[in-house]
Amino acid sequence: MSALVKKPNPSIKDLQKALSDKDLIIARQARLIKAMEETIRLQKLRKFGTSSEKSASQTELFNEAELAVVTEEAMSELAIESAPPTAKDPARRPGRKPLPAALPRTRP
Repeated sequence: MSALVKKPNPSIKDLQKALSDKDLIIARQARLIKAMEETIRLQKLRKFGTSSEKSASQTELFNEAELAVVTEEAMSELAIESAPPTAKDPARRPGRKPLPAALPRTRP
């Protein structure tokens, strides 16, 4: 409470002045709280919103339609420039390399 209210017999004018002072303080605090809440909302939106995963350089990274066209063009250019394949490599199976044929084999 303000010093005016603590007087033993405050006048009505003193009480009204103290009330208006408190109303101003409350209004100022309400504006401050509203600004802080808006700041928090914007920070959350900036951090967790969908725009947090986009930047100017990322817009063209996953353009699948354009990527498909460019890939097809590159493949057709490669097919024209490359010579026909001579022989295919045999399919490799995973596993250990075979032992040399010159190695003597013994059975237990």
